[in-house]
Amino acid sequence: MAIAYLSQGAGASTETSGAALSPLCPATVTAGDILIAHVFWEGTATAPSTPANWTLLSGPHVIQSTIARHWVFGKIADGTEDGGAVAFGNPAVTTQRAARVYSFSGRTAGTITELVNGFA
Repeated sequence: MAIAYLSQGAGASTETSGAALSPLCPATVTAGDILIAHVFWEGTATAPSTPANWTLLSGPHVIQSTIARHWVFGKIADGTEDGGAVAFGNPAVTTQRAARVYSFSGRTAGTITELVNGFA
């Protein structure tokens, strides 16, 4: 079975100092699904925190010198993530931060780093 896109959760963004950046997982997540989070952070003063049970797969990737950076995090779902928030931190800065979580089906075996590699 090929890996295929399933869904996405509600994205999140904030510029409020101390506000949590916590996008939601898709409403329905099945154990074994691949979850991928794309995180955007303006500036270079702070960076997202890696949530518990998630793996940093790639990043930071610098876009337009020091204006913005992007990270990709992933995990194999355990089936309890339905609509759950994923916390990427709450720094005391007023720069733009945003994130969204996507789900994919078709995993038959392998860890997240075995399945998802080669980001550029």
